[in-house]
Amino acid sequence: MTDLIEDPTTQIRELTRQASYLTANRADADDMVQDSLVRALSYVKDGGAIRNWQAYLYRILRNVRADHVGRQARRGPTVLLDDVEHQLGIPAPQPSELLLRELGEALDRLPASQRRVIHMVAVDGLSYQDAAEQLGIPIGTVMSRLHRGRCALRREIGDDSMEALSPIAHQPNRRKLRDGGRTAAAVG
Repeated sequence: MTDLIEDPTTQIRELTRQASYLTANRADADDMVQDSLVRALSYVKDGGAIRNWQAYLYRILRNVRADHVGRQARRGPTVLLDDVEHQLGIPAPQPSELLLRELGEALDRLPASQRRVIHMVAVDGLSYQDAAEQLGIPIGTVMSRLHRGRCALRREIGDDSMEALSPIAHQPNRRKLRDGGRTAAAVG
């Protein structure tokens, strides 16, 4: 290559400077210079003669730039997901709001004893033991009322609808039981 181009270091430096001016991006400029040199050397390899390397390399650089711009126009602009993430569609809240309204109405139809236990455990987040102490009843009675209340809610709303509520709560409401250290889920 040094035999072909007069003062190759200066030629490449000048070509890189011009490419940087055209692209305003060092990486793209380096790619364009490389493509220009490959095209020029391929031409010489195929038997072509170049009298003025500087003018020829600048001409190839302009053609490479035009090809690059054309490719970008066909592809469209590059968009990073982080830049448009806030514009992506969000699921409509109506189905979950309707389900919550239906759940509230179903809770209102439960017997007061079951409704109170479900509220204490599922809404307030109390453990079975704490709910039993506040109500003054055995823990087995709390568990029984909670089970019967949950079953009644599942019958009224439907088991699939109860599953759809899980994305609404960010974390399941779980509390440790004092007797035995077992974990109990608040709803479900």
